[in-house]
Amino acid sequence: MKCINKRYACFIINSIFIISLCGCGKDKPALSYERTVTMQNPVSQSQTADTFSSDLCVINGNYYSDTDVSMEKESAAGLFDINHNKVIYSQNIHERMNPASLTKIMTALVAIKYGNTDDTIICSPNVKINEAGATVCGLKPGDRLTLNQALHALLINSSNDAAVVIAEHIGGSMEGFTEMMNEEALKLGATNSHFVNSHGLTENEHYVTAYDMYPDKELDFVNYTDLKTLLSSSDLISLHCPLTDETYHMINRDTINIMKKGTILINTSRGSLINTEDLINGIRNEHFFAVGLDVYEEENQNVYENLSDSILQNSTVATLLSFPNVCVTSHQGFFTREALEAISKTTLKNAVDFMNGVQNGNEVK
Repeated sequence: MKCINKRYACFIINSIFIISLCGCGKDKPALSYERTVTMQNPVSQSQTADTFSSDLCVINGNYYSDTDVSMEKESAAGLFDINHNKVIYSQNIHERMNPASLTKIMTALVAIKYGNTDDTIICSPNVKINEAGATVCGLKPGDRLTLNQALHALLINSSNDAAVVIAEHIGGSMEGFTEMMNEEALKLGATNSHFVNSHGLTENEHYVTAYDMYPDKELDFVNYTDLKTLLSSSDLISLHCPLTDETYHMINRDTINIMKKGTILINTSRGSLINTEDLINGIRNEHFFAVGLDVYEEENQNVYENLSDSILQNSTVATLLSFPNVCVTSHQGFFTREALEAISKTTLKNAVDFMNGVQNGNEVK
């Protein structure tokens, strides 16, 4: 499976970005015209040359046949059988969508391909992200870090400021780096994708399609695998999935038992991807080297509240916090001094502009 998220569809990206997939193209794609050719000496099937798209999943419109999959609540979705080049399900797969933080996967790919992870990066004034609610790790102009550290912040914390410093280091500027991203996208066959930034914050002309996200079997630097293989072979598993009926409690007693002893587990997506009771038992049995949770089940009553002087009433939270190898950040990755300052400034500016009759692009329409 694989994902295209935000409000859009997908089917699972996980850990070092797990993508479990199936693949593409109707058995008999409809043609815009039919043409009959009579041959005196027709060649056998074995003598017929393959078409240019014989190894691709090709489809134009929506296709729901022979499946009970329903993604009606999503904007775009694609499910492909890449072993037999068939489309199992397609919905708006060529419609351009905002990729949000999926952008960071392309950012990391380009940085790893063209950069040196030991390089030292010096942050420029552009590192400050002012968009309200944007996830940042708090980098400031003049800060120093390695490309390796910036990539960790990018992929684990989804830090937008890390995406900026990576882009400027590798490409010389955001514009230079996005040019590299777009060139790389074309090499990968993502011909209907276009990037104008390295972090995924919404901008005009920044888009991907569900079709462009399906895997290319010719890529020699990417390994697509099934969930069982990924869980059994990974040292670090980072969950980047929407919460659906299929992904609910995808990490449970059975999947934990598949994992290697000493695995690091990170969840910054949705709390209910993990069965918390099974996770706690796994921690107690020393199955994990470390666990990082920005989300967890039963978190709603604790989010946006300062409970520093309170006695925790939720035994789940208390139990998780009792383990020395567990870090819980309470779904408040945006709750930094810099983010709150940006939110305040944006809110006040919106009020002033509204009073003065000025449109600033933040109007609700």
